[in-house]
Amino acid sequence: MLSLSNEVLIYIEHNGSTRVNELIFWPKNNLRGALGKLEALRFIERTKEDSIKITDSGIEFVDLRLDKLHINFDKWLGQWQCVLFGISEKKRPMRDKLRRFLKSEGFKNIFKTIWIKPLHEPNDNVEKYISKLNITENAIVIDFTADGMLTSKLLAHWPMQTIKRQYDIFIKNAQQILRSFKKDNQKSAFLIKKTIFELADILDQEPNLPAKSMPTDWPRKKALDLYKQLKSKLG
Repeated sequence: MLSLSNEVLIYIEHNGSTRVNELIFWPKNNLRGALGKLEALRFIERTKEDSIKITDSGIEFVDLRLDKLHINFDKWLGQWQCVLFGISEKKRPMRDKLRRFLKSEGFKNIFKTIWIKPLHEPNDNVEKYISKLNITENAIVIDFTADGMLTSKLLAHWPMQTIKRQYDIFIKNAQQILRSFKKDNQKSAFLIKKTIFELADILDQEPNLPAKSMPTDWPRKKALDLYKQLKSKLG
């Protein structure tokens, strides 16, 4: 389920710009907090015409999240990336920044200071960020290959049943939207975009491994097939 701030951001992105009094789908008190958060993140800005529009940073955030819909799952060759760190309380702000960055990069925290993620292609994003924070003496990045048994043990750290339930909810909602879709209806189009973003959020939570490495009857393919149908309705 999307956060309220993400729902509002998708609505603003869908319309290009909007006025506050046009944001009628959410309680006013909750909406005020969501808009405040989006402004603090610089994802939206207010115009001279008293409208709200999405910023370049907001568009970049949306695009990066939607990139999850285009992962080549079968490209994975069994490699993982592991980040280990020991950062003192004196450097707590740096530690918190690193944790937030690792989450944004799709890492899973398996122990207190050990984070892992499947590596679909070589990248040095984490090493660059560690260098940027000036904590190279406190953290290390290791790439390694895992066999089937080790992969199963690593997957156990993901809440697979919870993720599967989210897929099932998405599939049910997507099927209902496709049955009731009305062409040239702004509300229907926004609902599709919101639902697609929900799928991207689910993909952001799962390990994104090839089907053969995932649990039996994993519903990801069915969900992605429905995504293609939803996307086709947007023209």
